[in-house]
Amino acid sequence: VVASEMGDERGLGRTSRVAYSIALQIVGNILAPLLLFLVVLCLGAERITKEEWFTELGWRLLLGAGCVPSIFALKEMVLGGESADALSA
Repeated sequence: VVASEMGDERGLGRTSRVAYSIALQIVGNILAPLLLFLVVLCLGAERITKEEWFTELGWRLLLGAGCVPSIFALKEMVLGGESADALSA
């Protein structure tokens, strides 16, 4: 079922949240190889393949970059208030 075809009877915006979530996953899947390419380009492909230290640094940079969106989402969950719809329900 396509997200745009699903009805939203209660006005909660579920279809738009699902579509937004899927869109962000697609963006992440596109940006991950690009980020890997930039890390390899900056550290040097020859050094990454020959020296173990550069390989570990590259993976740690990628893992750290992958944590950044989760940190922002966690901050919003902890510090963000409830919406008016949630409070009235």
